[in-house]
Amino acid sequence: MRDKLSRSVVGLIGFVSVTAGLALAHPSSSQATVLPPRMSKHVSQMEDGTEIPPDMTLAEAKRIKLDVRQRQNKVSLVRTGGVPIRSKLKPRHSSSAKALLVGPYYRYTGAEETGLTATGLYTSALVNKPYVNTSAEAHSLGEIAAISANGQDIIEAGYTSNCALTGGACNPHLFVSRWVGGSWGGYDGWSGYSGGWVDYAPNTTYGAASNLFSRIGTAFVFQIEATATAWWVKAGPTGSQDWIGYYPKTLWTGASPSITFDDFDQADVFWEIVSNTDSTHCGDMGNGYLPSGASPAYFNAVQRQVSGSWASASMTAYNGEDGIGSVAPTTHYNSSVSGSNVTGGGPGYASSGSGVGTRGSC
Repeated sequence: MRDKLSRSVVGLIGFVSVTAGLALAHPSSSQATVLPPRMSKHVSQMEDGTEIPPDMTLAEAKRIKLDVRQRQNKVSLVRTGGVPIRSKLKPRHSSSAKALLVGPYYRYTGAEETGLTATGLYTSALVNKPYVNTSAEAHSLGEIAAISANGQDIIEAGYTSNCALTGGACNPHLFVSRWVGGSWGGYDGWSGYSGGWVDYAPNTTYGAASNLFSRIGTAFVFQIEATATAWWVKAGPTGSQDWIGYYPKTLWTGASPSITFDDFDQADVFWEIVSNTDSTHCGDMGNGYLPSGASPAYFNAVQRQVSGSWASASMTAYNGEDGIGSVAPTTHYNSSVSGSNVTGGGPGYASSGSGVGTRGSC
């Protein structure tokens, strides 16, 4: 995601068909469960400062909080600063592995809408396990990002196949992250990172670093939404997604100098691959298929919330790079937009560094 900070110009900056994706329920439709009806005035905190999810009433939040207290001994919940959270995840990688987490050569493809004053971003995405060349590449991911007008303040949510972070199997894992004034907070939920993320205890199915191996090839919701006091993230299989946690806005207001980050200018959905050593990439983006392929990766029903109302995003496709100097040919990585649906990915380069690569290998 460092690439988004180095790119301020449009065009630079996760196995189901597109046709099937078009049948997914619109978040604001009567049959959808992803976005419950909005309240006229949302109360964002309880009296003790406990954050309340965007679509939950104060009474509902209090009832859940009481239930959490009653179940405390059974599910090993702890409380920090008045907010119920799950016990911290156990370390899953060594400190020496962090050197592979971020590299200097980025390529990405996706779509964006700019010029917004938005407070929410939603999509139903295909979860993928892209091939990663572990000898040269650090990760291949798919994510949504809510980005401020100056590109310095960002909320991210998605899945990543990061072999150093998740282990040798390179299985996709859910991730969340944030940027405050251009400073990255790391992969929250993983040992060694503390970007201010707060797990939401009532949701025990998915967390900030959940293994999504069982979800490969299925639709999975990623949603970012602001309340008056926090940036919340919702995630889960399409139709049964739930709030998994939030970033308090005090992370921004408490910065020096203080930052106001109540809405975002740019909505992005994209796939990204990064290498520490190789300016060409033979690993896959998405599921390795180009948009013209039979079953490419997708971000379907992309929507953003403006003035409390959800509407389909008006996305523009792009290909980009950072630290390389040239964008990959569209035969290697590419994206396409149809309405509010985005398809994309690709097999990358051949191992020789020229020509089109092979999906699933170098």
